[in-house]
Amino acid sequence: MNVGITHKVLRNNKAEKIFLETKFFFPDGKIQLFKDGIAVPKEITALRLGVHGLVKTRKTRLLSRLVTVIHIVAYEADTTDAMTNIEVFVNVIEVLHKRGSEESWGDASKEIVYELDTPTLYRTEVDSERGVILEVGSRYEGVFGTADDTVLCERDMRHLFNSQYTTKIVSNHKGSTDDSMKVEMDAKTFLEFFVLLRQEVWNCRKNTYQKFLRVVNFLVALKPISKIYHPDGVTIGTQVFPDGTQSKQIKEVKYINKDSLKVLRYDGGITLETIISKKATRLFQMPSLFEAFKVDTRPPGAISGANVGYWSLDILRVHAMRLIQRSDTIYTDGKAVTYTKNNLQMTKIAEGYNVKMKAYRNTMLISFRSLSFCRCLLDQWNPTNKNQFLTKIVMIFGKDLYQLDVDTITDHFNVKKIEVWVCVNGADTLLRVVTELEGTTGIFVVLHTDGVEVQKIPLGDGEEYTARIIETKYLHPKTFQVEKYDGKVKLIKREMPKKTEIAIPMWRKALNKMEQVWLNMLRKWAGISDDYIRVLKRGLPEK
Repeated sequence: MNVGITHKVLRNNKAEKIFLETKFFFPDGKIQLFKDGIAVPKEITALRLGVHGLVKTRKTRLLSRLVTVIHIVAYEADTTDAMTNIEVFVNVIEVLHKRGSEESWGDASKEIVYELDTPTLYRTEVDSERGVILEVGSRYEGVFGTADDTVLCERDMRHLFNSQYTTKIVSNHKGSTDDSMKVEMDAKTFLEFFVLLRQEVWNCRKNTYQKFLRVVNFLVALKPISKIYHPDGVTIGTQVFPDGTQSKQIKEVKYINKDSLKVLRYDGGITLETIISKKATRLFQMPSLFEAFKVDTRPPGAISGANVGYWSLDILRVHAMRLIQRSDTIYTDGKAVTYTKNNLQMTKIAEGYNVKMKAYRNTMLISFRSLSFCRCLLDQWNPTNKNQFLTKIVMIFGKDLYQLDVDTITDHFNVKKIEVWVCVNGADTLLRVVTELEGTTGIFVVLHTDGVEVQKIPLGDGEEYTARIIETKYLHPKTFQVEKYDGKVKLIKREMPKKTEIAIPMWRKALNKMEQVWLNMLRKWAGISDDYIRVLKRGLPEK
C-alpha cells in the first residue's frame, strides 16, 4: 500500500518561526491509526502533523532548519481481516540543526574563536590562599579548515565514557606555592579532584574524507583550586551547592582526529544536530540527556543557591562526595536490608478484622554490582514525588483485592515520612528510599516483602490495633529499577543550624533596672527582708 506524504512550509513576515505541515494520505481509506500503541477509534484517509520551531534567518537565507522524523511501522493484518494497520507517531523526534554552540542558537558560525597563540594560556584566579594550580585542556597539534567551511556534527547518543577522550589535567599537587612540580593527573588522582558529569562525542563530517570528532567534557571540582590555566575551548564557571558552598565548573570542547586522537584546531563553522525525544521523561533529579550543561560564568559573589528550585541528582552526588572528603563530616549507621530466600513474610496485627494488607514491590530484585559499602546524603531540598516513592499497598477483603494509589492510600494510612537518600561510592550511585506509613483502620495481618518492616501499634484508645509500615528500598538512579543492596550504609548526619543568641532588647534591660531600683527603695523604706523580696520576684504568697 502506498502512503502519500506532502510537506508545506509556512513562515511569518519576520521569518522567525517556521510551521511544517505534513499530510499523510491513505488512498484506500482503510487505515486505522495507532498513537503510542493505542488505536484511535476511527478510520481516516488523511492525517496532518504540525510542528512549530524557531529558526534563525539572515536576509532571505535560512541558516537553521527543522526536520521532523517520524518512525512508521507498517505490517500486514490477519488474513481474516482486510484492515491494514499502520502505526505512526511511535517515536516522534525533532532534529534541530543550528549553527554554533548549543548555548547560543548559533548567532556566530564558529563554536571556538581561537585568540591565543599555541604557547599562551588563559589564567583564572580562583583562591590565592589555598588549593592546587591546574593546567586544564589540551593544546591543539594541527590546524585544518577555513572560515568558509561548514561541517555537520551528529551526537552519538549511545556513548557513555571513553578514557581516551577525558580532559587532560596537569597539576602541581602541592598547593598554590609550588609551581615547579607539575605532572599530569592519572586516573586515580583525577577522581580525587573531579567528577565527570558528562562526556559527549559528536561525529563531524564535511564529506566522505573529512571527518573528525567533537568531544565535550563537563567537570565539577571536588577540592580547592588556586589557579587554572587553559587554552581556547575551555570555559570556567562556578557551581553552587545546597549548603551555600561553591566549586568550579569546567567545560572543555575539543576536536579530535578519529585515527590519531590528536587534538586539532578547526577554523570553520559548525552545525550541531540536536535530537529531542518526545518520549524522554525527566525522572527524579535527573538532567535530560538531550539538554546541554550550562556553565555559570557570573562572578562567584553573584551566584547563590537561595534561588535554586531544583537540585539535580548529579549536583547532589557531587555535594555528597565533597562532604565525604571533609574531616569534620559526621556519620550514623544506616539499617541494612535483610533479604530472604522467599522474599515474603507475614506479620499478624490483631484478631477481629477481615482486612489484610500486602506491602510489596512489583519488580524482580537485581543485585547492584558488587558494591559493599556506600555513604548516603539525605535530599532535603527537592520536593518528593509520592507517585514514584510511596510503598505499594494492596488491601484484601475476602477474595477482593484493591490497589491503593496516591489518592486512596491516605484513606487508610497517614504518610509519616518519605526520605530519599543519594548514596555514592566512587562512580557508583544508588537512591535509598525510606517510607513510613501508619494505619488509620484496624488490620488483621500484613504480608510484606524483604525491606518492609511491620510494627503493631495501638489505634485510638489502645483497644484496637493497626500497623506501622516502614519500607527501605534501593533504586537505580536512572531507571528506578528496585535493586538488591545488602552492603553497609553510612548516613551523612545533617548539621542542624546553630541557635543564634538573641540580644536582650534595650527596653528589657531598662525595665529590669527600674524593677531593681523599685525593690531597693521598698526595702529601704519598709525594712522588708531579702526573703520577702525574693517572694515578690516569684509572685508567690508568703508562707
